[in-house]
Parts: sequence; C-alpha cells; structure tokens
Amino acid sequence: MKKKFLAAIVAMTMAVACMTACSESSKSDDKSSSSQAESSSAADSSKEAEPQSSAVDEQSSNVNENKDQEALKTANSNAKLVFTTINNTASDRIADGEGVEALKYKGTVDGLSGTLGEAVKKALGENGAGNGYVYIDFDPSKDEGSFAQWSEAETGAVVGQYPNPPKSVEEAKSVYPGERIGVPKSSDDSSESYVWGDNGAVKGDSEELKTANTNAKHIFIIVNNTAADKIADGEKVDTLDYKGTVAGLSGPLGDAVKAAAKDNIDNHSYVAIHFDTSDDTDNNFVHWSASESGAVVGQFPNSATTTEDAKRIIFGKKA
Repeated sequence: MKKKFLAAIVAMTMAVACMTACSESSKSDDKSSSSQAESSSAADSSKEAEPQSSAVDEQSSNVNENKDQEALKTANSNAKLVFTTINNTASDRIADGEGVEALKYKGTVDGLSGTLGEAVKKALGENGAGNGYVYIDFDPSKDEGSFAQWSEAETGAVVGQYPNPPKSVEEAKSVYPGERIGVPKSSDDSSESYVWGDNGAVKGDSEELKTANTNAKHIFIIVNNTAADKIADGEKVDTLDYKGTVAGLSGPLGDAVKAAAKDNIDNHSYVAIHFDTSDDTDNNFVHWSASESGAVVGQFPNSATTTEDAKRIIFGKKA
C-alpha cells in the first residue's frame, strides 16, 4: 500500500513539473512572438516614415521656390517703379522748361538725394520698399541706355531690373548690380544717342523734320514700354506690322499708341511700325509723316538729320 501511495505522489509531482515547464515554454514563445511583432511594427513604421519625410522635403522645396518667385516679382516691380518715377519726374520738368541732370547712383534708397532721387525715395517708401538698395543710370540727353535696378540686400539677393527685367530667379541672382542685362550691344553706340530740345525733340535741320522725328520717337517708346510691361507681367506680345493712319491702329500695342498720342499727334497722320520682340530688336522701327506721300518722313531709331535725307526715306522701309 505504501509503495502504491508513493508511486501516486511521484506521478503527481512529475505531472505538475511537466505542466510548469510547458507553461514557461508557452510564455517564452509568447514573448518571442510579441518581440517579433514589435520589431515588425517598428520596421513598418520606419518604412511609412520614409515617404512622409520625402513629402516634407518636397513641400519645403516648393515653399522656397515660391518665395524666390515672389522675391523676383517684387524686385522687378520695384525696379520698374524706380525707373518710371524718374522718367515721369524728368518729363514733367522738361515740359515745364526746367533742366534735368543725369542721375547715376548706387547705394541705399535712403541715400538718394536731388529732385529725381527724392521722388524715387518717396515712391519706394510709399510702396514699402524704402529699405532696399538701388542702382540707377539715367541720362535725359539719351533716349536709350537708361535703366534701374532694385534689390532687398546689397549682396546675395534677387536683383530686379527695368527695362528688360530678368525672367528667372537664377538670372536675377546672377545680376551684378550696375551691370545692365538683356540688351544686345550695338557696334555703334553713337547712333543710339539723340539731343533733346525743350519739348524732347529729336534733332533735325528744320521744324518739320524735328516734328516728324519726335513723333516717330514717341510712338516707338510707347510701343516698346507697353511691350516691356506685358512681358514683365508674363503676357505674350504679338508682332506689330502696320502701315496706315494713326486712327487705324488696333490691338494692345496700337491702342496704347492711340491713347498716349491723342493729345500730341494728329489721328489722320500716317505711321509705319515694325515691332517684334522675338526678332532682332535692331530691325524694329517707327516711321511718321503728316501725309501719305510726298512729306518728310520721321524715323526712330536712326533718325535722318537733314530734310533732304528724310524725304528719300521709303515709307515703311527702315533706312
């Protein structure tokens, strides 16, 4: 009997030991499975984080690109404001019979002085750009070559320019302040200079020729400035090839001429205009004459300086 009882106790002890061992093994397996699951979950999270990080980088890049584009737009707009302010102030003084001196300046907006400089300082201040830097080269005795640049900082910033504003951020950042961009160099710079009278007339040996040349010049400047404004605003500018009366002009460039010239140029006078921004700009020109045939023909640029030469010009064909 004692032997049977001892045998039963031994059997129970072994069963309990087996159950305990099995339980510990099960717990170990559970822990291993849990650890594997956690490791797998961490790996999945890492994989999910990678595209999120890439998206953040791309978003940051887009934000910086948008900031640069806004900086370019602001710089070009301020440069245009500088130029138009100077040009308009000079024109008003000339119209009033007052003298206008050339202005060449590089430095802070706050450092500007004189009639033209004070006008620029006021205009930029009202536009919230009074803390920037400007480069100005303006000579009222010349019809071409004047320009203005504006930047937020003295170095390393986007530089805006007018006329011929830079069209990309890369181009604007490569501009050296004071060095004009976007203008083809002429082999004969003297041909680009003209003498202004009290009314801004181009030189000639008779009043008839002065009037014809001046009208041609004014029309050319209107067309050129209108086209430059549209290009700066990202608009397309179509070629203007026209020969006829001022009244017959149409389209954005033609309408701009009529609107600006209505008080100074006879609507029934004749014009010939070739203006193409995609072509060699040396081919662009304007002719003006009081009548369709037999009259003195004014041309701009490269105006005739004698009445005899002006009468030889074939209307509509650049001399």
